[in-house]
Amino acid sequence: MSRLSEFDVLKMKDVRCKIESELKKRSIDEAYSFNPIPNLLCQYRSLKEFVIDYIENDEISFTPIDNLNDMFDSSIYHLQDHQTIGQRVDDLFYKPLARYGFDFYQIHSRDELIEGYRERDIREAKIASTAVAYLGTCVSCFSRKYNSPLMWSHYANSSKGICIGYDFNLLKNKSEFYHSLFPVSYVEKPINQYEIYPDGLYQITDPYDYRVEIGTTIATLQKPYYWDYEDEWRFIYTTLRNDLYGKHIPKRIDIKPSSIYFGYHFLKNFFVGKETSQENCEERFNLLFRLLNICENNSISMYVMDTDVGSYDLVKKEITPSAFKTFFLSNFPNKKSQCHSHGLYHILREEFKKCFK
Repeated sequence: MSRLSEFDVLKMKDVRCKIESELKKRSIDEAYSFNPIPNLLCQYRSLKEFVIDYIENDEISFTPIDNLNDMFDSSIYHLQDHQTIGQRVDDLFYKPLARYGFDFYQIHSRDELIEGYRERDIREAKIASTAVAYLGTCVSCFSRKYNSPLMWSHYANSSKGICIGYDFNLLKNKSEFYHSLFPVSYVEKPINQYEIYPDGLYQITDPYDYRVEIGTTIATLQKPYYWDYEDEWRFIYTTLRNDLYGKHIPKRIDIKPSSIYFGYHFLKNFFVGKETSQENCEERFNLLFRLLNICENNSISMYVMDTDVGSYDLVKKEITPSAFKTFFLSNFPNKKSQCHSHGLYHILREEFKKCFK
C-alpha cells in the first residue's frame, strides 16, 4: 500500500483533529475552529485580465508561500531547550567516557558545549524556517470580510478593484480541494516542531506516519498576530516543486462566485491621468463588460461599496448588470475615458449611486 496523497491525508479525521488542536492551543482566538466553513469567503483583486479569466474558467489562483507579502508566513523551526541540549551533550560526550572512569567535563566545559550546539541549532533553525517553501507549498487566500477598508486598500488597488465572493460549501463531494480549506490561526510566535513532536518532525520510521504533512500544514496555517484583521481562510496545495517562484498556479474548482463587489473608487479606473492612459481605460472597459456578462449569465449578485454616514464602515449597495452597463454607456460613450478631474469624478460617483437598488 502506497502513501496517501496530501488531499487524502487532509481528509483523515485523526489528522484533522491533530492539526486543529495544535493550532487552537496557540491561537489568539479562543474560538478557533475548522467548522463551519463560512458561506462567504472573499478574495480581493485588481481589475486584471487574468482575474476575469479565473472567474470565467471556474478557477482560483494558488501562490507559492515565498511569493507572499509576509516574510514570516508559514515559518517553522526546530530548536530544543537548554535542558534537552544538555542531555544530548551528556549522551554524546560524558556518558560513553564515564563508563571508563573518565570525566570529560574536566577538560571541556559542559556549558560551552551546550552553547555551541545551541548556536548550531539556531543556524539550522533559520534554514528550517523556510521548509514549507522548499516543499513547493502554495496557498489561495480568502477573507471572511467583504467590507474591510484595510483589505480594499492593500489588495484591491486602493479600492479601485473588485472583491470576489464564494460559497465553498458547494465544493463538498465535488472537489479534492474541499478538505484543504482551513482558517488561519493568528499566533504570538512561529511554531517549534519539537512542541508538536518531541522526537522531531523528520524522525519517521513508519511509512504511514504523516507527521511531515501535519507539521507543514500547521506551519502554513499560522500567521503573526498582527495580521488578524484579514480574518483569513486559505486553501493549501503542496506541489513538491522548487521552480514556482514568481508564478501563479490556476486550479479548477468548478463553481462560480456567488457575488462580486466593486470598490468604492472603482470609477477611477476609467479616468485618464498621470498613471492611466486612454489605452489602459479601453482595456478596462473590455474587462468590465466581460465581468458584467459573466455575472448576468450566471446570476451572480453584484454590489458596489459605499461609505456609511457617521461611521468608518463600508456598506454594500446592490446593482444589476444592466444598470451598470447603462451607466457606463451613458457616461463613457464609445469606451472613451474621462479626463481626470476631482470635481467630475465626484459628480459621476453621485450619479452612479442612483443606479443602486
